[in-house]
Amino acid sequence: MKRLLALLLALAMVLSLAGCTDEQHQTVVCPAVPQGTAMAGQAAYPESINSEDWEARREVWDANPVEDSFLTAVNGFSWQTAAKLLQTDTANVCYSPTSLYYALAMVTAGASGETEQQLLALLGTNQETLADQCGKLFRRMYQQEEDSALLLANSLWMDNEVQGEAVSYKEGFVSNAVEHFYADLFTADFSAPEAGENIAAWIEDKTNNLLSYRPDVSETMMMAIINTIYFRDQWLNPEQFREERTSPGTFHTDSGDVTCDFMHTTTSGGYVGGQNYLAAELYLRNSGSMTFYLPNEGVDVQEVLRTLAEGEAERGVENSFAQIEWSVPKFTFDSQLEPMAALQELGVTDAFDDETADFSNLSDTPCYIDRIAHGTHIGVDENGVEAAAYTVVGVDAGAGDAEQTIEMNLNRPFLFTITSREGALLFMGVCGDPSAADCGMPE
Repeated sequence: MKRLLALLLALAMVLSLAGCTDEQHQTVVCPAVPQGTAMAGQAAYPESINSEDWEARREVWDANPVEDSFLTAVNGFSWQTAAKLLQTDTANVCYSPTSLYYALAMVTAGASGETEQQLLALLGTNQETLADQCGKLFRRMYQQEEDSALLLANSLWMDNEVQGEAVSYKEGFVSNAVEHFYADLFTADFSAPEAGENIAAWIEDKTNNLLSYRPDVSETMMMAIINTIYFRDQWLNPEQFREERTSPGTFHTDSGDVTCDFMHTTTSGGYVGGQNYLAAELYLRNSGSMTFYLPNEGVDVQEVLRTLAEGEAERGVENSFAQIEWSVPKFTFDSQLEPMAALQELGVTDAFDDETADFSNLSDTPCYIDRIAHGTHIGVDENGVEAAAYTVVGVDAGAGDAEQTIEMNLNRPFLFTITSREGALLFMGVCGDPSAADCGMPE
């Protein structure tokens, strides 16, 4: 009920501020208020449920059923895009497929024709299911506690005029962003540099000041669609990695050996002996787990990534139980990626072409996606994991008992993922040189 009232209030304020609604075409005109001004206030985010209140959590889960087929679609998208985006010359790179998925899901609601079909094919679902399931997964994952957090945030930044021509936005597109994605609504004058500064401030706030990105704005830009994720959690066992056990060790990078601090512990649990890798996971206290994929000796980490992207992660391989001796390097780094080329290789082409893009369900003004920027932060130390991500889509007007012991010594380039308790892949990355980044989490 609270969410419905917030939605009705948001839409009512948008329409009253605009003072102009074309009922026939269901359009909303942005009000002429200072840029960076919230049109309908901050989104009314879902209530955060205490992770130890199992009854309340079960009520949220029961009220928001997420279909297995949707999680399969999200994770299929994750591996497909990761196979493209994590293939870089940079030693360390991280990516949030969930952030990119949510940003693309919002813009897909405004697409039509072949543009819509290409986006939906990549997202692995249909238009009717997409927003509903994104909203339910959002409500399931949203969490804010003293020692952990999984905070998603979305926003629409809309200009009411582009190069002297008035711009209106379809009511269905705006209401979808508010109802299912809890999007903040802002006006923006993209012909002024302050618009980029306001967006940067919003991203910093939503990522707990871990990330800062100031987009280039121009007089042809009409909208920015933004998603952010902030994640923080402790290891399930707070004594798992004691600082006194941390010691310097050798990490074998592709260009030579380096020295960095390794954390050490021993656990009992499952592991996967894959085609060309060994995988095991460490559990987090409230939000899921972190899985490490260690390539076999002589195997490149990119080869493992290709193996997983081709479907081994979905098919599954034999899972065995063992005592696992862990050596995990501490690492912290940031990444900046531009996903457009990868999305084009995966079949989304029309959306980025001003002549073929069809976003007629977003606005009557012809428009296309001119840029996508994606940034992440990842930090792993004795206390746990902290990570953040942003995705900015710029829309321009245009035309059992252990039977054996295995060693999980992450002393060479490895792949890692962070999975929510719902099974969604939140972050994925490659650590090729932990010495090239700061150790531990920011203060």
